[in-house]
Amino acid sequence: MIVPFRNERRYLERCVEALLAQQDAPQYEVVLVDNGSTDGSGGLARRFPVRVLTEPARGSYRARNTGVAAATGRILAFTDGDCVPEPGWLRTLVAPLDDPHVDLVLGGRLHTRDSAGLRLLTAYDTARMGRTLAVARPEDYYGGTNNLAVRRSVFDAVGPFEEIDRRADALFVKQVARVRGPAAVSFVPEARIRHLEISRVRDVYRKKFTYGRSAQRTRARARVGGLPLRDRIELWRETAAFRERPALLVLLAGGALCWSCGRVAGQVSRPD
Repeated sequence: MIVPFRNERRYLERCVEALLAQQDAPQYEVVLVDNGSTDGSGGLARRFPVRVLTEPARGSYRARNTGVAAATGRILAFTDGDCVPEPGWLRTLVAPLDDPHVDLVLGGRLHTRDSAGLRLLTAYDTARMGRTLAVARPEDYYGGTNNLAVRRSVFDAVGPFEEIDRRADALFVKQVARVRGPAAVSFVPEARIRHLEISRVRDVYRKKFTYGRSAQRTRARARVGGLPLRDRIELWRETAAFRERPALLVLLAGGALCWSCGRVAGQVSRPD
C-alpha cells in the first residue's frame, strides 16, 4: 500500500492505524511517502512499523511514483493520508484481481459525516461510476488514487503517473482502459475508504471547482466527457427517493456550477 502525505498530521495517525489493522488481507507492506511535510507528520509516520520514504520534490504523483519504485509487491494499492480505509478494504479491493482479465480496481468512498446532502451525493457518485464503466467508453473512464489497486506489471507497462498537479490518476485509468481494454478496469463500491477532508457539501463543491480547473488544464491530453444527459437523469431517479429528488437536483446543479467555474478558471490561469 502506497500513501503519499504532506502536512497530514491531523489525519495520518488514523489512516496508518486503519492500514495496519486490515482484516483477512493478503500479506502486504505499507509504504508512506513524505512529500515535504513541515507539521511533524513525517515524525509521526516513523512511530509506526511501516516504511517511510522522503520525496522532497513537490507533487503527490511524484511521491506516488517514488513509493512505487520502492514497493516490492505484485499488486500496488493506493490511498491518501487523509483517508481511513474500512477494516476489510484491502481484501475487498484486490479480490477482483483474481480474475486474470482485470488489471485495475477502483473502490468506493464515504465522507467524514453522513449528512443527508453528502449521503445523496455519495449514492449518486457511486452509481455514476458504475454506469460509466458499464458503458465501456475508455475516454470517459476516471478514478482516484485515494482508492485504487493495480497490477505492478500493468503499472510498469502503462505508467508511471504523470507528475502534474492533479488528475494524473484519471489519465492513468483512461490509459489502462485504452491499452488493456475496458474490461480490465473494475469497480468495487464495497471496498470503501472514508475521506476525512470532506465533512460538508461545500467541501465537495470546493473539490468540484479544483477538478474542473484541472480538467481544463489537461484537456489536450484527455477528453473531458461524461455520461449522456439521459443516463444522468436515470441515475438521478434511481439514487434518490421521490421526495429527495428535488434536493439531489439542487446539489448536482451546485456541483456542476462549481465544475464550470473551475473550467473557466483553468482557461485563464497558467498550466500546471
